[in-house]
Amino acid sequence: MLTEEYNKIIKNNIKGYKALFLLENYLRGKIDEILLNNYRSDYFTPKKYFFNDKKNNVIDIYEKAKKRFNRETKEKSINLNKEKLINFIDFNDIVLIFEKEWNILSKFFPNNWNLNLIKAKLSALEIIRNKIAHNRIIREIEYQEINTVFDYFLRNLDDSTIEQYLPFTLDDKKEKQIKTNIEGLEEILRNITKSVEIKDNFIKILLNTKRILRQKKEFISDSNDLLDNIVESLKKYSNLPRTLGKHTEIQSFVEKNKIKENLKIIIDYLYEKL
Repeated sequence: MLTEEYNKIIKNNIKGYKALFLLENYLRGKIDEILLNNYRSDYFTPKKYFFNDKKNNVIDIYEKAKKRFNRETKEKSINLNKEKLINFIDFNDIVLIFEKEWNILSKFFPNNWNLNLIKAKLSALEIIRNKIAHNRIIREIEYQEINTVFDYFLRNLDDSTIEQYLPFTLDDKKEKQIKTNIEGLEEILRNITKSVEIKDNFIKILLNTKRILRQKKEFISDSNDLLDNIVESLKKYSNLPRTLGKHTEIQSFVEKNKIKENLKIIIDYLYEKL
């Protein structure tokens, strides 16, 4: 199990990998959509997109993608007709296609964004991408740079935002909220059978956890159902006569309602979101 300190160190790499994966595939798909619509046929052909490598050899992007396809699908039942070669180009290739097809692609960008600016931003991301690929730690500012560029493309090409692609992107304030709630839930877990009365602040912590989860639509699911069950159980227990507030009966109540088990599920769930 990874320690909390190690998790914190690699957190930006994990988030950055996901963001770059989505951005790279988004750009491939968007280029494919725009150019297919323009040419009305398969635009990605041999001898159309090429560059000179460091040894001045001419590299044909089509042939490069085809070799990558053959290598990566050698033992898989993937048909070239079903899997587009454009899906096998990398960041450098995307920059080259932008350069080659700028007359067409520029129509989808504001006038104040020129080709050199786009090339510079994508080339900067290539450096971050390589750091992640070679297991070198990236900083928070580098992760945010990925998000900034991704958000720019989304806003200008699709009138959408990065939140729609990365719905659970935590800023420092939200991350602190999640950690505070985890600490509160862990306190409940430790003390639920030690208190003669169920404390009101236990219920407040649970309701606050539910509120944070509901800020993101995809988290309104089993987790909130569990929270509801715990809250209702505690409220029910708080309304019982004082004579029932003995230690053994609290234990019996907690076990019967599976409060500890459900709390552990919620805590694990929140840890996954950090």
